Amino acid sequence: MINGLLTHTSESYCFPCWIKLGVMGRLDGKVIVLSAGAQGIGKAAAIAFAKEGAKVIATDINGEKLKELESYKGYFQFMF
Repeated sequence: MINGLLTHTSESYCFPCWIKLGVMGRLDGKVIVLSAGAQGIGKAAAIAFAKEGAKVIATDINGEKLKELESYKGYFQFMF
């Protein structure tokens, strides 16, 4: 623990690292519509939102890269 915040251990934590995965997410019941979600910051945001319990509707012009999000845990819908 550093400055009262949990650091990464053998348990699963998400950014910010004091949010433990598997517990009710901060975004449960919310829907996120995300453009440019196939790569970079957009992809990272889509994964983070899904880990927090949101339903993510992701769009991108690169459909092949967008389909790679299916390999992550969470609820995703895709629009090309």
